[in-house]
Amino acid sequence: APRHMHRAGAWQDKLQSVGLPCRLRSASSGAETGGTATPQEAGPPVYVWDTFGELSSLYAIADAVYVGGSLVPLGGQNFLEPLAQGVIPFVGPHIDNFFWIGRELFDEGLAVMLPDPAELRAALENELRLRLEILSGHGDSRDPAGHDGQDAAECDWRAARESAAAGVRRRFAAWLAPRLGGGRQAAEAVVEVLAKKI
Repeated sequence: APRHMHRAGAWQDKLQSVGLPCRLRSASSGAETGGTATPQEAGPPVYVWDTFGELSSLYAIADAVYVGGSLVPLGGQNFLEPLAQGVIPFVGPHIDNFFWIGRELFDEGLAVMLPDPAELRAALENELRLRLEILSGHGDSRDPAGHDGQDAAECDWRAARESAAAGVRRRFAAWLAPRLGGGRQAAEAVVEVLAKKI
């Protein structure tokens, strides 16, 4: 999901040039990309998001998230958004635009800062390997309801993932609670200053 939509085509070209089939989100149906797709369904391995207003939904179905603009000195992008959806984000070391958040979020394990692309790749691969291990661990066995093992594994994964996401959302809400109200306090201070000048 590139930050600037005009870069979506360049991402698509780059992915295809290294042999990764991909598709623009705008050219795909919602059923293929709206959170119901499973690894065994047909389709390209990469979707390039070139639509507005869907990033929260995309975070909500993600198994792993890297929030860009942070591996090189670009200031970083908003890594609080995936947390609100229950996903702990990976970021690089260049988060100058978000230094106001402080270290506590990282100290509490609600965000993970990685020093370079190699560490990021290893972290993302580890997260995705976990999903594949869970999905493949059930083999071809059948459950009592008659679902094949893959369906049962997918149900198990979705339940485990939702439980983990709910835990992340609770921890994030607890971190956020004492930090709410700054906008209101600033507005009240402005009103107070203006009232003295009148």
